[in-house]
Amino acid sequence: MSATRTSASIRIGGHIRHDLVDPLIDVICASEVSLDWCGPPFVPETASDLADALGADGILCLVDAEREGGAFTDLEVFLSEYRIAFDRATGAAGDLDGETIRYRPEIGCTSWLADQAGEPVVVAAEVERARVLVRSALEQRAPEFVRRALSALDQVLGPAVPGLEPFVIVAGTEGAAR
Repeated sequence: MSATRTSASIRIGGHIRHDLVDPLIDVICASEVSLDWCGPPFVPETASDLADALGADGILCLVDAEREGGAFTDLEVFLSEYRIAFDRATGAAGDLDGETIRYRPEIGCTSWLADQAGEPVVVAAEVERARVLVRSALEQRAPEFVRRALSALDQVLGPAVPGLEPFVIVAGTEGAAR
């Protein structure tokens, strides 16, 4: 039985070390992704090809209308290993929930359930717990309940994740990607 196929996109941004361009190109080509939904495979050969593929926002956006399991596993592993920021959105299909993954080198990987537009959603029961704590804090005017409510919300929402910075190739061969 094969994994569910669903639409998925991955947006890549931030500073990319020049020595990582060729390995990044290799993993992009092996991932069989496109620049457009149902478009031909994106097969970059040079750093210029990557630069030419950037959107108006300076982000490299790769898509697959029928991605097995909804993930770009090898590409995501590469990006994480070399500390390159990305956002992945997976559409819901069959038994697969929609999901948004955001990786930032300074934070790590965060994951949320997502709607069809790829926007994170939260489970109402988890937010309800925080609402109960806020009400208790207001009724009792107790700072401890406020701290617990904020903690509950932080647990539900995860860390604040900054937006992707534009994809920029930088000189250098040592240290983190940024």
